[in-house]
This record gives sequence, C-alpha cells and structure tokens, in this order.
Amino acid sequence: MRPASLLTAVAAAFAMLHALPAGADEIRILSSPPARAILEAIAPGFEATAGHRLDAVYRTAFELRKEIDAGAVFDLAILPREVMDEVVGSGRVAAESRRAMARVPIGIGIRAGEPKPDISTTAGFRQALLGARSFAYTQGAMSGRHVLELIERLGIAEAMKPKLRMATGGTVAVALVSRGEVQMNVDLLPEMIRWPNVDIVGLLPAELRKDIRFEAGIARDAKHGAAAAALVAALAGADGIAAIKAHGMLPE
Repeated sequence: MRPASLLTAVAAAFAMLHALPAGADEIRILSSPPARAILEAIAPGFEATAGHRLDAVYRTAFELRKEIDAGAVFDLAILPREVMDEVVGSGRVAAESRRAMARVPIGIGIRAGEPKPDISTTAGFRQALLGARSFAYTQGAMSGRHVLELIERLGIAEAMKPKLRMATGGTVAVALVSRGEVQMNVDLLPEMIRWPNVDIVGLLPAELRKDIRFEAGIARDAKHGAAAAALVAALAGADGIAAIKAHGMLPE
C-alpha cells in the first residue's frame, strides 16, 4: 500500500473507532466550574447507558453569559440562578426546561500549613481578611462578587486594596493559593476541594453566607435537545445526587 493510501486507511479506521454510535449525540455543555465534578462523575455511566457523549466547556458565569449573548452554540447550560434568569429572559434558554440542580456554598481557603483563622463569626471573618498577607478572588465569579460586597459592608475596603489579587484569564483564585502565589482565597467549595496544597478554612459565617444556586437549562435552539433532557434527568437521579453531595454541595 502506498503511503498516502496507508494514511487514508489509518484516518478512516480512527474515525470509525471514535464515531458516535447510531442514534447517539454529542451534547455541547456550557457550564460554571462547580458542575465539572458532577459531570465527570456521571459521564462514564451516562455515556455507556444513554450512548451520548458529553462535550463540556467550563467558564465563570459571567464569561458564559457573554458567550451565550454573542450566539454561542450549545445544547445545555449550567449556570447560577441569577444568570439563568438573564439567558432565559433573552430567549436563549427555554424557560420550561429549567431545573434546579445544586446549592453551592462559598468557602475560604488558605495555603496548606498556614494557621487557620477562626471565621465562624463576622468579627472573626473581618479579622481574618485584615490579617491576610494577600487575598485572591476569581474574575467574573459570584463568590468573588459577594465577598467584595462584604468587604465594603464591613468597612475594610481601603485596608484590603493592597492585598487583593484577582485571578484572571480562566484561572480560579484557589489555583493561586495552590501555587503559593497568594495566602488566602475565596471560591465555591467544590473548586477548592479539587486543588492540592490548599486547606479549607471554612464556610462564610452564617450571617454573611450566600449559597449559589445552580440550574440546568436547555438551549431553545438546541441541536440535541432530547439528549440534553436525558442528561438533566441523569443529573437529578441517584448518581447525580451522590456526586453533588460528595463534592460539598447540596441537591436542590
């Protein structure tokens, strides 16, 4: 066989190996990062039983909102409730397809080995921020937005300015702590669980707590709407609920 023919044959064989089974779809998902652990946990079983394949992109909620508004092609979106309200309002996600998925707490992390401050009270949380050498939050993330609002409310905005570090370009704040670039961070709890060299200090004190509620919704012009609906059902099933609980979230 001539080289060109051999290459053609190899390419054809590769395509056959990786082709979706008859009747199977590749579900395009635009998702906020906390859902990554859930999707990765249920993907093998779902793909084996339903025959569909998952193709997921993970970005902050506000990055995804911009992409959706700009006409991004997708079948399923997993977003905080407030952002889901906006994309449903713009007509990109079918209102009737919305389904509550998980409630995700905001946590504070610190470089492993550092003393953990007591953040169980508002006074303790305020003092922990003031005592931190550096503090990171994620650009476009609702966790960071909430804590920046708390910093203003607690009257420490000026004192915190030199310490604040915003993780940009798709990097999450906890990654900076994991790499030793920043001492302390705020992120959603499932994000922090995934990173090494990070100790979780705890959740925000009860009076400052704001859990982020995530929802799944199917694009109004979804190419694979039925497959996306099957995935939403799987997320709400026993395996999905187990994955939610295992990664520091609460099922809705």
